[in-house]
Amino acid sequence: MVRFLVVTLVMMVAVAVQAKQDPTAPLGWSAPATNDNKSVNKVAPLPKLQSIVCPQSGDCNAILNGQSMVIGGRVSGYTVRHIEPELVILTRGGKTWKLQLFPLEVKQ
Repeated sequence: MVRFLVVTLVMMVAVAVQAKQDPTAPLGWSAPATNDNKSVNKVAPLPKLQSIVCPQSGDCNAILNGQSMVIGGRVSGYTVRHIEPELVILTRGGKTWKLQLFPLEVKQ
């Protein structure tokens, strides 16, 4: 009777261990650790500069992510600090970004 209980217990442990392992996984492979820290802040990507409109009199407007922006406007957490005919300056968290309407990088 004791032998039967020991064999049953060993088989239950073997089944429990087998259930935790993926039989199709490569030998020695283990699942990557998951990050359960929910306080990680995701930073919004830099807005895309689509157009700049400068009338003959008055301030320029910039189209960022499909929204018309003026100086002081906010888009995706970034603040518009300056708009020129071919350049927009954005700030966020003490950092500055310059978005050019026609970047100098030419892909060939």
